[in-house]
Amino acid sequence: MLELARGKISTLKDQLSVWQIAGLNIPAELIRLHDEAFTAFAQAAVIQDQLEECSELAGVALQKAHAAAEMLVQIYARQRLTILHQRSQSMKLPVSLGCNLGEFIPNASEGKQICQAFDAANIDLKAFTEEFYYRITLSHLQPVLETLKWLKQETDVWFEITNLVIPQANDNDSEFQQMCDWILKEVGPDVPLHFSAFHPDFRMRDRGGTPPETLVRAREIALAAGLKYVYTGNVNDVARQSTYCPHCQQTLIERNWYQLGKYALRGHRCGYCDTEIAGHFSDKPGDWGQKRLPVDIQAILKKNAASQSGNTEPQKGPSTMQTNQSPQIIELSSDQEQALLQQAAAVVAGTVT
Repeated sequence: MLELARGKISTLKDQLSVWQIAGLNIPAELIRLHDEAFTAFAQAAVIQDQLEECSELAGVALQKAHAAAEMLVQIYARQRLTILHQRSQSMKLPVSLGCNLGEFIPNASEGKQICQAFDAANIDLKAFTEEFYYRITLSHLQPVLETLKWLKQETDVWFEITNLVIPQANDNDSEFQQMCDWILKEVGPDVPLHFSAFHPDFRMRDRGGTPPETLVRAREIALAAGLKYVYTGNVNDVARQSTYCPHCQQTLIERNWYQLGKYALRGHRCGYCDTEIAGHFSDKPGDWGQKRLPVDIQAILKKNAASQSGNTEPQKGPSTMQTNQSPQIIELSSDQEQALLQQAAAVVAGTVT
């Protein structure tokens, strides 16, 4: 429980950083929930040898962090809708913020407005059993399925599905079959499905990576079930990362990770047999490939600060996070500080070893 609380608080911190870069206000209630989550976690870290008390405090920390994350996403969504209304319906949400809407299930009207701000969306369907969702993610399968159906039936947003295949967890043929049958029935054959390889990193290092043949088998099951666009990911497999015409089977988009090769689309149609191909395509393929774009966060913060003050010139000095109240400074005892240092050292050691 302590590890789960630490992970959720860390994720919340990352989300707040993105919030800051976007120049959005941080509500006082959100700061309070974050502080309470951190305090409970710090207290739990000190008494790890007292299992019952530690678990109870870690549970409080996890609950507070979840509440803060939910509030962050809901307020963010409503602020972005206000901006969309005031400026332009064509303005798009930043990807780094948009991806954080996963915990927010809007009402029908508001949800459709949010989806108008996206070019596309990816939904992680992590498994197809309730047991996996509850045991591994502390969540539930049904809300994910309902979200997929809602996106298909109630919106025009283009979405794709990703299934991370984890050995001894969600990699059996029966589960692949059930999942693919459900996708075909509920969201249709044109929704792309990606089977991605698991790598033993971060917090799950008790098993090996996904064998490539497991991904190949999952893809074959999906294609046999009637899905038209099925891919493997996180592996070197050009043939199964590429897009084929579902009618004539010719290669239409050749992919090697982020690098595009052959491109045989004419608009939204197959360049060989003129079959319509599902998807959102530009007039010509992109050429960005595997290049990297450096991001200067400090420059972004200065630009936001200058824009909010009405001054087009960059402001000198460090930019600060806008808040409705100053964050509370939490005083820790020496024991708490030592416990947190030990926790941080464990994270670093786990990352580099």
